[in-house]
Amino acid sequence: MGIATRIGVKGAALQIIFVAALVISPVAAQAQEEADLVLFNGKVITADEAFTVAEGLAVKNGRVLKTGTSAQVLSLAGLKTIRVDLKGKSAIPGLIDTHVHLFDYALGRWRKELAKTEPLMNEFKPTRIKVASVEEAVTRIEEIVKGAGKGRWVQVQVSPRKLAQKFFDSVTLEQLDRISPMNPLVVRLAGTQRADNSLVLKALRERYGNLPSDLVKNGKVGYRHGAGVARLITADVLIKRWQNLAPVYKKELELWASLGITTWSSSLVALGSQKAYRLLDRKNEMPIRFAYSHSMGKTAFPQGPGFYERLGDVAGFGSDYLWDIGVSHQGDNLILLDSIVGSCPRESTVAGLVKSVLALKARNKVIRVTGIELHSSTSVDNIGIDRVDIEGSYV
Repeated sequence: MGIATRIGVKGAALQIIFVAALVISPVAAQAQEEADLVLFNGKVITADEAFTVAEGLAVKNGRVLKTGTSAQVLSLAGLKTIRVDLKGKSAIPGLIDTHVHLFDYALGRWRKELAKTEPLMNEFKPTRIKVASVEEAVTRIEEIVKGAGKGRWVQVQVSPRKLAQKFFDSVTLEQLDRISPMNPLVVRLAGTQRADNSLVLKALRERYGNLPSDLVKNGKVGYRHGAGVARLITADVLIKRWQNLAPVYKKELELWASLGITTWSSSLVALGSQKAYRLLDRKNEMPIRFAYSHSMGKTAFPQGPGFYERLGDVAGFGSDYLWDIGVSHQGDNLILLDSIVGSCPRESTVAGLVKSVLALKARNKVIRVTGIELHSSTSVDNIGIDRVDIEGSYV
């Protein structure tokens, strides 16, 4: 993946961000090349092996042209060069966050703005309740549903965590339907856990034609799930026009760019989210890079394994600002391909890998992870370790 550089100056507190590697490009060899941008009179943290701190930095065509003294980099400035006096401030390499979900944060932080074009976002604002028992939680949720009005979406966050976990473990689909017979209901519980009533499942079926594979295990339909299906509910079901996601996604990216983040990674699950980011990318409006793992095949379709078997190796497809780093999978009945990268290492455990490898026994597939090749005959015993992190490149 090519390295591009975006450098921004925001407000009184000067902040300069450039990409981490600081590998001098071929243009550096050209004598007296005129720079597009020169930073001088500062502390440029190069993050090279010696952790050199230079006074200045020259940039050409999005690449580092030279680091050195202020005089050295200013010698590369021409009539069209942008000059920035750092006045003693530091310029640091861009930061890469490999596990963050900016599409989630955007819908929370910019909810009011999004609700101007997508009014269901106002309905779906979570109501938080603190209860002492499962019975009290049921009563409180019933009261919230009755006050919402017939047919409106309801989302309730239950706390404290231990009670929420108890509710998640004990509640049935029939109970949720009795609590909310006329309203789509999502109950947020411990961590990313959610429980939905039948009207939510109906909305998902109407959107996709079938339930996502995350909700179907061994032929049985489930109603409890994690963040993946929750993202489908917001970005693909509640949002009626995916184009409306793009402006709030951009605002969130700009905010993180101002904090020094230049690249982020997450698994991308909602079809609307992918379309919105692709729209921004086509319009050259991605403030920072997004390296995503493909997860739409298991969350937005009923047959995730078959989808990815046909899709094949997708790692590397995209642009400098939006590209696929592989397939993000978790679950007993899911197939792992040769290019597998999750949005976070905790999704990649030996047990999960081995179950998926065994499912490929007849196909003689190979799964590459850090320092290990897992073949269809691999077992936990002959791996000899408790955990592996999936290999992948984020820049």
